Amino acid sequence: MRITSVRARLLLWNIGMLTAILFVFLLATLLVVRGYLLTSIDRRLVGMSRWQTRIVEHIDDGERRLPPPPPPDNRERRGLTRMLRMMRYFDLHGKAITLTGEPAPANAEVGPPFDRAALRKAAAGALLFSFARDEEGPVRVLTLPMLRDKKQIGVMQFAVSFAEAEVMLHSLTLMLVLLVPCALVLAGVGGYYLTRQTLGPIRQIVEAAESLNPDDLSQRLPVVGADEFAHLATTMNGMLGRLEAAFTRLREVIERERRFTADASHELRTPLTAIKANTSLALKGERAPEQYREALQAVNQAADSMTHLVQDLLLLARSDSGQFALTLEDVDPRDLFRGATAVAGRRKGLASVQIDVADEVGMILGDPQHLQRLITNLLDNALRHTPPDGRITLKARREDGVIVLTVADTGDGIAPEHLAHLGERFFRADPSRARLHGGTGLGLAICRSIVDAHQGIMSIDSTPGTGTRVTIVLPVAEDAE
Repeated sequence: MRITSVRARLLLWNIGMLTAILFVFLLATLLVVRGYLLTSIDRRLVGMSRWQTRIVEHIDDGERRLPPPPPPDNRERRGLTRMLRMMRYFDLHGKAITLTGEPAPANAEVGPPFDRAALRKAAAGALLFSFARDEEGPVRVLTLPMLRDKKQIGVMQFAVSFAEAEVMLHSLTLMLVLLVPCALVLAGVGGYYLTRQTLGPIRQIVEAAESLNPDDLSQRLPVVGADEFAHLATTMNGMLGRLEAAFTRLREVIERERRFTADASHELRTPLTAIKANTSLALKGERAPEQYREALQAVNQAADSMTHLVQDLLLLARSDSGQFALTLEDVDPRDLFRGATAVAGRRKGLASVQIDVADEVGMILGDPQHLQRLITNLLDNALRHTPPDGRITLKARREDGVIVLTVADTGDGIAPEHLAHLGERFFRADPSRARLHGGTGLGLAICRSIVDAHQGIMSIDSTPGTGTRVTIVLPVAEDAE
């Protein structure tokens, strides 16, 4: 069965790793203790063998004298007797002998070899340690050749009881084996609470994420501490912030498109209504030629308004889709200003227009047709909001590799709450007045699209009752630099 819970997997992994570590520790502990005990016992056996070897080497062959009898002290006598019982001497054929190399007396209490296999190997000159078992339990045996005058006369075996060490190892093993399940239980309980505490922030993040409302992305996940989970929550909060900003922009775009569609429909309905009204009126009965002419002129004017509106909408649509085609040429700012003032000069009763172009201003890199429309729209907008006794100034200067064009007027100005909306499509600061003068609310939107297509910058500053200043920054033609 596949375990899907992260908490359960972490807990099982922790218990499994701890189990493996504990068993490795148990095995290593037993091996170290056993090795220490063996080293201690083997050192004792080597000491006994050296003592006996010296005795064998210094026995007088003529007198065959044995070491002196044991001391009278009972404890030392028992210890010496025990030690002598753990020493046995055999000839090369496995028969018991004495230290002098003679056959052991018939009444001597000499047991069989502790380890017969080791005895045979020692008879061939080998020295080795081995384990054996006698009537008292397990023993550690040292078997080595018995030499006199560098000649092997037999084999010596020394044994030390291994029973106490075996009991100690058994007790240690039992204790460690009993401690392992206890440690695993404690590790499981501790691991459960530890993983629960560690994964608590994840649970909070999941609960907070599940409570998020798609209609309200302003909510944020809780950030607790400064660990990886806090970094995860911070990252997700950043993602939520970006999603909120994206959805806000999307809603704004949808609302703007909805408003744009409604305004466009309204603007198109006005000339269509005029056309329908005039044609219907002309078709009712017989009319004089002058009346037909007036009706046709009204229809023609409405058709022109509709044509201009549709062209403006198509231009903005191409700008939105990135298909704003430009034919880049070197354009003189003076020509732009003269063309715009020539169009404005056809109307009477307007404010005076003054052109101020700095010497050696250079040439603008841009599309002359679109740039001409840009300046004409700005000048037309300034004339529409400037009284006849006012003044409009068109300026051009060069600054740090760019050309700055300025259209400033001394008109009514624009209220601060309307400045942020300038450039929005079909926006009119004064709808009744703008419609009276024929404005559609697309002029500044088109101007911004033209400036953006030329990689330029357009800004508007205005003070009510004082006037408005529109500043445009455009790139300089390369051959003019």
